[in-house]
Amino acid sequence: MQGNIQIFDVDHPLEKPFDWHTDWRFGHKWNNRYFKEYSFYEKEKEKEYDVKFPWELSRMSFLIPVARHYLLENKKERLDYVHDVLYDWKKNNPLANSVNWYPMEVSVRSINLVQLREILLLREEAAQTVDLLNEILILHGVFLWRNIEFTDVRGNHYSANLTALLLLGNIFNGFYGEANRWKKYALAKIEKEFHLQFIGDGVNFEKSTSYHRLVVEFFLICFLVMQRMGIEINLETKEVFKNACMFIKDIAKPNLQAPIIGDNDSASVFLNECISLNNHATLLQLASLLLKEPTLNIDTETYISAVELFGLKEGHKFSGLLGFNKKVFVYPRGGFCIVKDEKNYFITDVGEVGMKGRGGHGHNDLYSFELMLNGRDIIVDPGCYTYTGDLKLKNEMKSSRYHNILTVDDEEIAPMVGDWGIADIARPLEVEIKQKDTETVISGKHEGYMRLQDPVRCQRIFSLAMDSFRLSCIDKVKCNSGHKVTRHLHLGENVDVEIMGEEVIVKSGDFTSTITFDQFSTVKAGQYQLSYNYGHGTVSKKLVLESKIKGDSELFFNIKSV
Repeated sequence: MQGNIQIFDVDHPLEKPFDWHTDWRFGHKWNNRYFKEYSFYEKEKEKEYDVKFPWELSRMSFLIPVARHYLLENKKERLDYVHDVLYDWKKNNPLANSVNWYPMEVSVRSINLVQLREILLLREEAAQTVDLLNEILILHGVFLWRNIEFTDVRGNHYSANLTALLLLGNIFNGFYGEANRWKKYALAKIEKEFHLQFIGDGVNFEKSTSYHRLVVEFFLICFLVMQRMGIEINLETKEVFKNACMFIKDIAKPNLQAPIIGDNDSASVFLNECISLNNHATLLQLASLLLKEPTLNIDTETYISAVELFGLKEGHKFSGLLGFNKKVFVYPRGGFCIVKDEKNYFITDVGEVGMKGRGGHGHNDLYSFELMLNGRDIIVDPGCYTYTGDLKLKNEMKSSRYHNILTVDDEEIAPMVGDWGIADIARPLEVEIKQKDTETVISGKHEGYMRLQDPVRCQRIFSLAMDSFRLSCIDKVKCNSGHKVTRHLHLGENVDVEIMGEEVIVKSGDFTSTITFDQFSTVKAGQYQLSYNYGHGTVSKKLVLESKIKGDSELFFNIKSV
């Protein structure tokens, strides 16, 4: 209400006259024109302006808590604020003729505004604002129906399109003539598309933990609406959807934060809870209520979204934190293995690059890993906090050297293709996961470097002690001539290191661990950009292990608590 809106991790002063078309950080404005005339992928820019900042502002999720506050205190100025913002957006964003008319943005904005509409429908005094919302939403349906993002391999954009068309078609069916077509189209596609985008064990095929959460949100809304329309959802669909939600629960760290694997653009349609965006507890609670599966829930808190969507009463309590007694979680088809207990955590990516071998929002991170010891993030995935703002940095943050893997001769394990693609040549081979009482052993090979003039075969073997979470990593490299081998270890925020010969002392607060390595390697410390959310970057430390090899070699490092 005071005009301080947080967009990603940046405060935005939203004051009249509202400016919906500018990245205010750099003063760059996209003037209104037909939406297909814009080009966002500029290679050389003097400033890192990014269209996602005005896009995120125009998703208008910030109006939802204002509407909730209006219900709580019945202060008309809250409703007036919502009305003024909506009217101003409609006036300054003529249909299909501003930077904010982009199918994905129209879809997510539609979902947010439908949530807003449901809240305001609880008060008769809000009828005029609901009428304004109806006008805006019908225009969104008209636009989206003509600009559906249907391609040969579809992802989160198409899922968002279907969700928005189902909501808009359901609301305006019988009121606006075309709306019935929107609804029929969405209903005919939703379940089929769900199975194309989710592997049977539940992992989303884009291979990004953040986009996995977003797409699960989309389909949760679809299935909830279908259920309330009296449409029976296929049993197989329910089972895979449950698996997708279980994956979200299983990858959660002991602090309930999700690892940032693959791209993260901080997108969510259930943003308005007072928890970290990387805490997916809200979604799990909604899924537990939809599926009547209380074991999916990981928090005792009752979230506002659960109250709104399922009518929970004040004082409702859930049954606490569940699921940390089992230590090993394997997703063989999705390509992940997770080991965790109440204070320790390990995850490794043993799957293909994503998007059916195209890359998309996946990274060049085969056999990368994260490690938490005693509640402290020791080895982390750096994430990716920029897209169009800095294309060079985006590609660097997707690259092999930005992940905790082994590289040969400073080459990518698979070449980058364009702005979003990765060649499908570093495929996981001979992956084995052996679980014992005392340790879990994970091994796998790839042939990404077989393209080199002297072909190189790589195998990585993790051995994780189940009692202490001591990690041993062996890298076997087979070749004929000499090569430079580099292993990259990205350290968590505020982790300090001291190099002492073939041992590195790692300190996080009052907790200490050590990294030891083979005698054939040298170690040096460097820096990198760590990103938890889109637009957020902080400098953190990394370790680089370098080795000169010739012929078949075996390298290792060990990480353990002191």
